Amino acid sequence: MKRHVAAAAIFFGVVGSSQIGCASTGVGDPCTPESEFDVNGGGAVKEDLAIDLNSTQCDTRVCLQHYFQGRITCPYGNKGGGQQVAGAQCLPVPGMRGLFTLTGAADGDLCCPVVGDAAEKPINKPVEAQCADRAATDAVYCTCRCDVPAGVDKSQVKLCTCDKGFQCVPLFTNPALAVGKQGSYCVRDSQASLQPGSSTIDSDLTRVCGSDKHP
Repeated sequence: MKRHVAAAAIFFGVVGSSQIGCASTGVGDPCTPESEFDVNGGGAVKEDLAIDLNSTQCDTRVCLQHYFQGRITCPYGNKGGGQQVAGAQCLPVPGMRGLFTLTGAADGDLCCPVVGDAAEKPINKPVEAQCADRAATDAVYCTCRCDVPAGVDKSQVKLCTCDKGFQCVPLFTNPALAVGKQGSYCVRDSQASLQPGSSTIDSDLTRVCGSDKHP
């Protein structure tokens, strides 16, 4: 099922006092979604739109996953579930950054390691490869909230001004969401057309995703 807002890895921050127009230092910096640190998690699909508030990886405290497929920590994905058998290890392939297999050899079965696990256990759920035509730097990065929907009191929220190369795009406007999340966020100029609710979002995602990344 397609999901335009991912429920996983959403953390609600404390609403601060109004500081409209504050500098957006750190926007565009790389970050890893909190969902990838979940030992029971899998990989994102390209229809997923999610945000982590209070992300310690970002100066802005906001990490955006903007229609991203796969995992930052495992760009080539795995062979699906069922890999976490007794004694199985997901090993890095020497000389091939980001490539993991069950044997540690380039021709072994692809796998994704549980992040931070000393035993190097493989993730037991399917993880798609990243999109070859959509780099992680285009889809997952630190951002900040630059506007709120009509009806939300701006005096009760902290907003920023988007840096050059970014546009203020309405991403989370559902009034059922917590006020601390509702609003527009700074999105790379090249990706600003990817907006929830667009009549062309499905075809646009297919176009920008393209084929899967291969070693």
